[in-house]
Amino acid sequence: MRQTLPARRLLALSPEMTLAIKSVLALSAEEGQPAKMNELAQALGASEEKLREVLDRLCRAGIVRNHAPDAQTVSLSAPLETLTLADIAEATGQWVVSASCKDDRDASSPGLSRALCLVREGVLDGLAKMRVASYADATA
Repeated sequence: MRQTLPARRLLALSPEMTLAIKSVLALSAEEGQPAKMNELAQALGASEEKLREVLDRLCRAGIVRNHAPDAQTVSLSAPLETLTLADIAEATGQWVVSASCKDDRDASSPGLSRALCLVREGVLDGLAKMRVASYADATA
C-alpha cells in the first residue's frame, strides 16, 4: 500500500539553517547598521550561544561582518539581493539535502538511487535560484 506524505514533511530546514535565514533577514532590516548580538538573539528568540555559532559561520563566509568582537556587533556585509539560500546553506553547513549522491548509492535498487539523486539535484538547483531578498518583504 502506497502512502502519500504531505509535501511539508518531505523537506525540512534545520534549526541552524532557519536561524541563519532569520538572522540575515533581521540584519537586512537594519539597513547596514550594526546590530548587537544579544539584542538580535532576543528578537529572534534564540540563545546567544547558538546565534553566535551561526553568525560566526556567516562571518567566515563573508555574509556577515563582525564590527567589534568585544561589543559583539554585526551587520550584513553582502548585498541581500545577491544572497541565495544555497549561500546560507553552504556557509552554515546545513544543507536541506546532502550535497552528494554518493550517500544514496544502493546496489539493490539502482533506479531508486538515481531517482533520489534527481530529487537532490532539483532541490539544490532550487536553493541556488532562491534569492534571500525575495523573502525580505514578508518580514515587514
